[in-house]
Amino acid sequence: MLTEEGKKALAIIKSIEDKNIVLPEVNNVQIPVILQYLDELEVTKGMLEKIRNEVRKLIIKDVNEVRFDEDIDVKLIEDALESIYNVSKIICPPQLLEVVSKKSKSVKSLVKPESGDIDELEEEVERIEDSVDRLLGNISNFLGGLASDLAGKVIGNLVNVFPSPPTVYDGPLT
Repeated sequence: MLTEEGKKALAIIKSIEDKNIVLPEVNNVQIPVILQYLDELEVTKGMLEKIRNEVRKLIIKDVNEVRFDEDIDVKLIEDALESIYNVSKIICPPQLLEVVSKKSKSVKSLVKPESGDIDELEEEVERIEDSVDRLLGNISNFLGGLASDLAGKVIGNLVNVFPSPPTVYDGPLT
């Protein structure tokens, strides 16, 4: 004897069988490649070709910065990239700006690579080098002062260990 829920389920199954409805095979459904929770992601041509050859799609989400290589073409992006969302910054070549923009949601900035990126890195390297130079100068001054103090104490201790001989006669020598 079937419960009310069982009778409803049986009725649905019979209805599907009577109408010859074919449900899709679960084996044919391709699971997308999801890249998530990354600080930086570089999307390469090889990566996209592999995803396309596997008949899969790429989903990028919750990433700070996504950078597309220069050698990627529009067709490859259209075939392999499903969507990009919740990303702070996307850097891509000018020829990909339109197609990447269409596949993006909740992106703070979409820019093409500029020499400004390199200039910013060079400035940062200079700032770090200046900081290291100042730090080394401070360490050198500290060690120089420490060496001077230690030398003074060592010499003072040597004087105490080897005192000058006592004076026996302090008068004229005639």
